[in-house]
Amino acid sequence: MAGAIRAGSSRQKAVAALVQVMPSIGSPYALSGLVLVARYDENASPEACR
Repeated sequence: MAGAIRAGSSRQKAVAALVQVMPSIGSPYALSGLVLVARYDENASPEACR
């Protein structure tokens, strides 16, 4: 998530990408990614997002 934001993507684009890959990677993994998007803090250190 942190890498996508630093590369210039928005949260909306990250969510859209996760929704698109949900059938391929499975719902549990996609939902975990959505939780990361929801909890992401742009002011946190990069280590906090691992």
